[in-house]
Amino acid sequence: MMISSAFTPMASGIGGVIIGTSAAANMLGNGRITGISGILSGTLFTSGLDSAWKAAFLGGMLSSAAAQTVYFPEYFGTLKINPAMSAAAGLLVGFGTQMGSGCTSGHGVCGMARLSARSWVAVATFMSTAIATASTVQAVPALKELVFGAEGQEFFVIPGSEYAPLVAGIAGVGLLVEAIFSRASESNLHAAKKEEADSKVTHASLTASVPAIGLSWAIGATFAFGLGMSGMLNPAIILGFLTPTSAEGWNPNLALVMGGAVAVTGIAFPLIVNNKAPLLGDRWHLPTAKDITPGLVLGSAMFGVGWGLGGFCPGPAISAATTGTSHAVATAVALAAGMGIFRMVKPMLPANFH
Repeated sequence: MMISSAFTPMASGIGGVIIGTSAAANMLGNGRITGISGILSGTLFTSGLDSAWKAAFLGGMLSSAAAQTVYFPEYFGTLKINPAMSAAAGLLVGFGTQMGSGCTSGHGVCGMARLSARSWVAVATFMSTAIATASTVQAVPALKELVFGAEGQEFFVIPGSEYAPLVAGIAGVGLLVEAIFSRASESNLHAAKKEEADSKVTHASLTASVPAIGLSWAIGATFAFGLGMSGMLNPAIILGFLTPTSAEGWNPNLALVMGGAVAVTGIAFPLIVNNKAPLLGDRWHLPTAKDITPGLVLGSAMFGVGWGLGGFCPGPAISAATTGTSHAVATAVALAAGMGIFRMVKPMLPANFH
């Protein structure tokens, strides 16, 4: 097997460690799993008790990615993808990660470190379907042209896209401010905790003090920087890993990124949860589901197909959209739409499906 010339072991390994350290910091400070699909859907579709830290984390990601767009544009690569196919990929990723209860961060970086059987099954499922999808696209000329276009073909350019980093940076700071002044912020903490007790919610609010929200923003920013340094914001690098038989050679970057991240969380998580509570919270907020359900497998498979088609999982999709390129924006918008569609479909599913 030939190794791709784009393989960057040092950068990908360090980036993976940064990602893992961010996830460990979120667990230590806030008692939370760093699952980007859950953070995004929680910010978009929920409010109140459990949303403040998620909005802040997402804001940190956007601000960091916007800065990387300006100062490290090479992190995003130059691969062009048909925006229509990117939208299809985004829908699958959004819908699939909601049905499958996680993505590469929640199941991979965090779930594997926690030795969760559900997460190991999810990772095996979405990795295999992603490899199968990406390899099929590369092997079938008609599909390859549909996804990447004919040689020299240019895709739609979004008017004003040069302002995307500025808009994203402002939005990132705005999410931080919004989180601080939300009803789950420090000034309303007592009322929020009373509401939680009254409603008998068992997996709800972060003890959302201003320091905790600020920490979430900083962790989100650091997490996104780890994505950039490791090459995860460049779909060509992801697809290079997912196509091991490519004529250009196999790119092992993703293996080092995941390995570096899980090495950190695998050591840190057991040590952290031995404490009575997180530093800025009153209890741990850890997943309790153990069953391997049809929804877990089917959702993970759908996510894998979308990932293999467009090269973006949720975290990189959100971050890459700050470039304003049409395929990245299409992925991010469709990702959010896919999440919303699943929320509408979920009540129709059998109780034991998900």
